[in-house]
Amino acid sequence: MRINLSDKDKFILRVAGVFLHKGHVLLHRAENDDIWALPGGGCHFFEDTKQALIRELQEELKASVSIQSLAFAVENFFNWNNQRAHEIGFYYLTAFSGDSVQYYDQEEFIGIEEHMEGFSNFRLHFKWFPIDSLSTLNVKPDFLKIRLQSINGNALHILNRDH
Repeated sequence: MRINLSDKDKFILRVAGVFLHKGHVLLHRAENDDIWALPGGGCHFFEDTKQALIRELQEELKASVSIQSLAFAVENFFNWNNQRAHEIGFYYLTAFSGDSVQYYDQEEFIGIEEHMEGFSNFRLHFKWFPIDSLSTLNVKPDFLKIRLQSINGNALHILNRDH
């Protein structure tokens, strides 16, 4: 869910999946972007965050997933496209299930974003990265580079300011 408060301010309610496998984490980026992030997207009004994450991954990858537990509740402040953004994020430990476990065996794969504001049907690149290599990547929000190395199943509240 995105709400533009003014020409320069935006509020976002985001959900993301933290997929971990053999010391790797799954990240994605838009085709023409150099920023890597955890897969997920926005909540719709009256949609709970777990259902939003399941829906987003179904839309982008046609994937079946199981939500395990909340990893991070994030208050994230950043600038994007000349706008100040205030994002509230729910980041869940997530696993592929059913026929979707095939994604664990693919180093890279393509998904489609069909419903992002201002864009239509663009490709998303998904890739497994060693968790200890994240410091060399342009990963957003920045706190993920460190926090993913010590994730333990206990939910953390994170206040993050990327400037």
